[in-house]
Amino acid sequence: MKTKKKNYLTENKISRRDFLKWTSALSATAVANGCGGGSGPEDYTDDLLVPQEEFVMDRELKEVMGTHPHNCGGRCPFKFSVKGHGTPQAKIAKLTAAGDVARENSLEADESTSFVQTRACVRGYAQIKRTYSPDRLKYPLVQTKERGDVTGFKRVSWDEALDAVADKIAEVYSRFSSGELPYIPMVAGPPNGLHNRMMFAGMPFMGFAEGAGSALSKYLGPTILPTGAPSFENMLFASIGSVGLLPGLAGGNSVHNYKNSDFIIQWGADPAVKEPNKTFFLTKAKEAGVPIVTVDAQYTDTASILSTGFPEYNIPQFIQVRPQTDAALSVAMAYIIYNRDWHDDTFIKDNCFGFYPTQGAPVDSDGNPFTVVDPPKHPGFVNSKLDFSFQTQLTPDQHPFADPALAGQDVHVPAGLSFVEYLDGLGVEKAAEFGLVDKEDAVVTWASQLSGVAKETIVNFADAFANAGDVFLENGNNGGQKTNNGMHNVWMMICLAAMCGHTVKQGGNLGVNSSDGDSNPVGFPGGLTYPELGSGTTYPFIAVDANKFVDLVVTGRDGRTEDQFYEDTKSIYGVDLGSPATAKLEVDMVLGSYHITNSFNTCPNTNKAVNIFTQKNGSDYKIKHYVIYEQNMTPTAAYADIILPACSHHEKPFFTSGQATYFQNKLIEPMYDTKSDVDIDILLAEKLNARGISVSYSRNGKTDEELCAEAWDTATVSDIDKPTFAEVQEQGIVQKEVSGTVPNPMTGLMGYLPYTTETGKIQFFSPFYYYRDGCDLATQTEKSRVTSRAMYIEPYEGYDKIMKGENVGVKGKEYSLQFTTKHARNRVHTVYDNVSVIRDQFDYPKRALMSPADASKRGIKDGDMVYVYNDWGCLKVGVGISPTIREGVVSLPHGVWYRKGSETYEAWYDIDLGDAVDSTVVSETTYYKHIVNVDIGGCENTLTHDKDFGSPKDPLCGQVGDNHFNGNLCEVSKNHPDS
Repeated sequence: MKTKKKNYLTENKISRRDFLKWTSALSATAVANGCGGGSGPEDYTDDLLVPQEEFVMDRELKEVMGTHPHNCGGRCPFKFSVKGHGTPQAKIAKLTAAGDVARENSLEADESTSFVQTRACVRGYAQIKRTYSPDRLKYPLVQTKERGDVTGFKRVSWDEALDAVADKIAEVYSRFSSGELPYIPMVAGPPNGLHNRMMFAGMPFMGFAEGAGSALSKYLGPTILPTGAPSFENMLFASIGSVGLLPGLAGGNSVHNYKNSDFIIQWGADPAVKEPNKTFFLTKAKEAGVPIVTVDAQYTDTASILSTGFPEYNIPQFIQVRPQTDAALSVAMAYIIYNRDWHDDTFIKDNCFGFYPTQGAPVDSDGNPFTVVDPPKHPGFVNSKLDFSFQTQLTPDQHPFADPALAGQDVHVPAGLSFVEYLDGLGVEKAAEFGLVDKEDAVVTWASQLSGVAKETIVNFADAFANAGDVFLENGNNGGQKTNNGMHNVWMMICLAAMCGHTVKQGGNLGVNSSDGDSNPVGFPGGLTYPELGSGTTYPFIAVDANKFVDLVVTGRDGRTEDQFYEDTKSIYGVDLGSPATAKLEVDMVLGSYHITNSFNTCPNTNKAVNIFTQKNGSDYKIKHYVIYEQNMTPTAAYADIILPACSHHEKPFFTSGQATYFQNKLIEPMYDTKSDVDIDILLAEKLNARGISVSYSRNGKTDEELCAEAWDTATVSDIDKPTFAEVQEQGIVQKEVSGTVPNPMTGLMGYLPYTTETGKIQFFSPFYYYRDGCDLATQTEKSRVTSRAMYIEPYEGYDKIMKGENVGVKGKEYSLQFTTKHARNRVHTVYDNVSVIRDQFDYPKRALMSPADASKRGIKDGDMVYVYNDWGCLKVGVGISPTIREGVVSLPHGVWYRKGSETYEAWYDIDLGDAVDSTVVSETTYYKHIVNVDIGGCENTLTHDKDFGSPKDPLCGQVGDNHFNGNLCEVSKNHPDS
């Protein structure tokens, strides 16, 4: 009988000698028998390798479910090991992605798409590092020096900080309460999306932001809310123009239908980085033999890992298109498909508007009559673009097309504005330009020269798109839509899909994002995952363009004309600014961020933002007061007067969702002297009440967990039994199995389209945009701000300018490069950029990439410090030389934090911010020279302009923003460009 062995793993005490003897025995066994095992010393037996309860090293660790909620498209569930959970001393010891935990029949289960376990990426695994980051904001801070000088912040008590904030709010509130202004001259910042959901001009805000702002403002009076969503606003505008709000926001076909496709196109989408949970579905499609092609300006991880090419049609795995030229490529494909009669004529006639003319007897350039179709009838209203009820109707004051008196009248495509007339005119134009007889060849030649894609590839691409079967065209919410002409880039892809009927095919797609929420069975009424804590009268937010926020501060308007600004503010928000001539907004205070979070990084033209927050009128700043809720000393927070430190996501409970609904348990107490956004608002409300500003905002004695439980009681759960809240806390995830056929949602939505577009069809031409812009309903005379049909729009800056030799800027320098920006593996937008453990593994210190050819021309070597610059600003960063970048393009990773360097640079703007040192007139526009600092961080928005271009900027669309990121002109040099 064997002697019972000592269990060294559970021994309370072990001497160093015993430990060495034990490890020596293990080593001897390995030497004698090899690492593969075999019989060995009696004390070394297999039962040491069998998991047993007594082998747990630390019995004080408790497994608690949570997530990481940042807006990366994943929001994966995690299993956290917490020591002392539920006590003030609780510490997070480690985390494991819930999807990495083995389950029964794991070999089969892990290969099935019916019940997917999401796997975390490096961002999720960095959550502990972020929570315990040494540079977290720990205490309330008040600036004692000039804005932007982080050495001037002084720690104060919460009482002191909140008193100071309340005094500032009371000062600006008095201008409203006294009747001096019909609004409060304050930007209140959207509240933290984890605990609050708000509607502004029709758009839900779920910020996933870190201390973005206060939820109190809507109870105070009308305040100002800069809007715009850089991640998807041009996609939103394209969707509203073509298919309506609902399908555009809901996304297209399900990722479960990738495998049912005959051809998948990832156009400007890089899910391997941006939405990593989609890669599993793409992998299963690839394994099933579905050809996958990536179209992008940069060779992406998706192109490398998932793309296959389409040998049958001689299409490569990766089609590299120049930035901002996506629509030129898709227009050429549409021309080929229409010219060769490959389009689905039945689907177009039944389901589309604006493809064919609806009036007259127009003929094409060869004298052949165009097909003319019957016009749809005016429904008597245009359903609301202000909310998701689709019941609140617009009024004629808000939109001239929303006139009940027009009910039953024909809705025509204005003469010459149908899509086939556009294609025909383009063929004539390009044939004359290139001296070619064949108009199709001329259009393809134009698109090839502009986009950089070979003519043969364009033709083959169009052939496969029209004839390969079900084509899943996915645009992604990056790439081509984050450009000046991004709205029309997306609109063209939606129309390209409709031309071939792919919109409703089982393996087809709408042309926007795919949807991945089929396994999420949970719905919260109104989207409220946390009860509203305020009560009483609520007031509207006056939506303005976040990207023109600086101009708003200087001029009082955000780029809209006097009439547009006055009428919009009066008819949509009920705030009368007097008259068009006097229609201006003043901004005395910013509470929160002026756009989502980390605004200096998020909005275009970072230097202008820095300027407007530091400029003074006499002894006062132009923006008198600036208060922010934050977790880290972001570039935006550094310019605040008062910082209220918000706790992290692990220090409070909440629901969030992705492929399932996830619950984050409170893991630890708020660290240092931080508080949750809710607690900050409650304390601030008390301070305001003490100053005579009545605000009712309270938890009413309930804990966050109890409030989350209340929200869960209101939630609906489909197809599975609804778990109790206690079960949700324990499991951390509510998910259902997806089995059988998942229908393309657009099939059902086709019957619903009368409620989402004004014609009830997929629109190649948008009456909403055309008439909203003031085009006369009777004469149909066009004077619109935005081109109201799908087509290629030349961007304000782009390769068109380089081709035409119009690429000399206001500074007199020739800009022969374009810059593009893509999502980085180590950041969720700007979140995680200060987490060095992952930052240093990716784009640091080489925060710009350029091609070997471009580097060689400029004498630049890998690792050199270079200046990347244009008229708007200058970066000084390390550069990497990479064959993944095409010649003529520089890549800057998205979300790098702005850092003001000591060197200065001469930047030129189309507005005098108050400290211009010179001016000049170029093409009838006056530009003003400002001295700015060189950015040594690498923020791409240091180089982006904020000119109005490309999109409708319409508050009835829910947003007033405009994207500017990809494709702008720039240059790179080793020497300072002003020297």
